[in-house]
Amino acid sequence: MESFLEQLSSLSWWLSVVVVGIVINLVTAYAKPKLDSSLSSVSGWWRDRTEQQKAERTAKVDFLRSSKDEQIHAALDDLRDRIRALHLLLVGVFFMLLPAFLELGKATKPFVLGLSALTYFASFVIFTRAARTKALLNSARAQSRDQCSDGRASSNNQLQRTGGDAGR
Repeated sequence: MESFLEQLSSLSWWLSVVVVGIVINLVTAYAKPKLDSSLSSVSGWWRDRTEQQKAERTAKVDFLRSSKDEQIHAALDDLRDRIRALHLLLVGVFFMLLPAFLELGKATKPFVLGLSALTYFASFVIFTRAARTKALLNSARAQSRDQCSDGRASSNNQLQRTGGDAGR
């Protein structure tokens, strides 16, 4: 501890601190504009990517909204993915419990547990895809309902303006 305090009170230590501080200041002064420009290009790329994904999602929702058959196909895709995810989850549980019921070698046990982890991950990925499909389908159905209710409201307004004589 005393040697540290001696070094702390020495002139050479303080001069090295000042020199290092100046060097750090110069490096940051030159690096900041380059860092700012690269981060702004990354930000622009991220914004463009987000807008493209939003446009793709809107196109998918419009496509689903245009046809009941496509909505049925999307619902079946969602169901198929959920069944696959559940199947992979059960296979993962099987692989996880396998070493408890069988005598496996030292090299086989980590392999089987790795397979279990891999099937859990695959189950998660497929379930996430199913959830995205379900969200698209729900958006398309909600927009279709909104359009139908707007259409009914405008026809009801038309009837009220004509005094209800539309049927006569």
